Amino acid sequence: LDVEALKNIMLFFQNFFPERVSTAVFWKAPGVFNALWRVVKPFLSDMTKSKILFARKPEDLNKKVELKYLPACLGGQAKDS
Repeated sequence: LDVEALKNIMLFFQNFFPERVSTAVFWKAPGVFNALWRVVKPFLSDMTKSKILFARKPEDLNKKVELKYLPACLGGQAKDS
């Protein structure tokens, strides 16, 4: 993985499309994503960092989505459809 390219991509979206994504959720992401996040995170604004969520369990998702709206297959209370 090219860390410099990843950093440039994140900075591009942060600077030119700041409101396109409310929250990017990484559900049960492999460890490599967390490692990359630690590398890229210092270069991002606080606003952009607040839009990234690494979730491993339904309670983590509950930080951004109420469990009543989360499908049961993800540990929520809504019907799977």
